[in-house]
Amino acid sequence: THTQTKTAQNHHNKQQMAQYNGSTQQRVWMFSSEDALREQRLVALRHLSEPDAKQSPPSSTTSMVGQKRSLDSSGLSLPTEPTTVSTTSVRSDTDTISPAEWEIAERHLGRRCLLAGLSAGLPLEACATAAVYLRRLFLATSAYPHSIRLLCAPLEHLLPVALFLACKVHEHHLKLEKLRKDLKIKVGTAEEILALEKPLIRAGRFNLIVHHPFRSVDGFLALLKPHATSLVTHERRLRQESRVLVQSVISSDVIFLYQYNLVA
Repeated sequence: THTQTKTAQNHHNKQQMAQYNGSTQQRVWMFSSEDALREQRLVALRHLSEPDAKQSPPSSTTSMVGQKRSLDSSGLSLPTEPTTVSTTSVRSDTDTISPAEWEIAERHLGRRCLLAGLSAGLPLEACATAAVYLRRLFLATSAYPHSIRLLCAPLEHLLPVALFLACKVHEHHLKLEKLRKDLKIKVGTAEEILALEKPLIRAGRFNLIVHHPFRSVDGFLALLKPHATSLVTHERRLRQESRVLVQSVISSDVIFLYQYNLVA
């Protein structure tokens, strides 16, 4: 009956919220205000600009740090004129990155990861989790040597390692070679990509579980269904449209400011 369905849904929601309230996402990666989030980005950028923040990435590859950037009409950062990454330090690169560019690069990398994963046919939640892993690199300070190594890695390595790790967390098992093929990546080897997995985990402070609004949206539509006859006819379209809206959240600051159920 509808009453039993509603009771079961409420019980499930309470369980989910209990897990979220005790999660590292709530304790570590949620911020009280936009100013607090902006300050964290500045702190992370300063860490990368310190004289002792040295790294030796491949000198012939294009990375997030070693690219000049421009803005397209959607406000996203688009890499232009790839440059060689410094082989001695990322200090010379980060000195030229403004806080605004740092934030734009963060959002662009998250969105690019999400879209790449979806184009490869990966589960939506796994793609969203991978995007969050990469966005957290721009906020990380306690493990910033690992962040440097990752941000200096070529995108052809960075995107698959984030997606591969997220798929394992979501128990969507696949081989890395298949993922590279689906992503149409021909640069580097599987070993070079896997070498970035531990630094990615460490840079994210071993916080691998990410709560997303997708299931909450589905639950909300399920609760509405008995009260709206038109929803039965348009349920599939509404579900698809709502998921598109939630996907846009992954590229915004909302994921660092509001609980996933409030976003839904």
